[in-house]
Amino acid sequence: MKKVTVFVGSARKKLTHYTVGRFVDHLQLLGDIECEIVTLSDYRLETCRGCCVCFKRGEEFCPLKDDRDVLFDKIMASDGVVFATPNYSFHVSPSPRSSSTGSASFFIARSFSARLSQASLRKASMAARRS
Repeated sequence: MKKVTVFVGSARKKLTHYTVGRFVDHLQLLGDIECEIVTLSDYRLETCRGCCVCFKRGEEFCPLKDDRDVLFDKIMASDGVVFATPNYSFHVSPSPRSSSTGSASFFIARSFSARLSQASLRKASMAARRS
């Protein structure tokens, strides 16, 4: 069975949720697919402060203590991920924007930590800040 997680960036459960529901219905017609719909406004998400502590000392030292790790665990447990958000003046809604700002350490440090040492990660983050 394949698992697909749909992250919905709208706090109002109206058109975006309806569209996601139809999408999930059609997706499940394709076969053995388990779908989970996650409404981001149901989770506590803080905005990344850009302090780079996650790069310098490790993700466990991040000063933000919100539900971001719960969402990242859902991503990692999924075979497919869908992001659905209404369009607000050609931008995404605040919830998905807030959840993505703190994801750099997740996608860089967590995903590549098996292949790179912490020292290598620090060097890479320092080089990125200089450029």
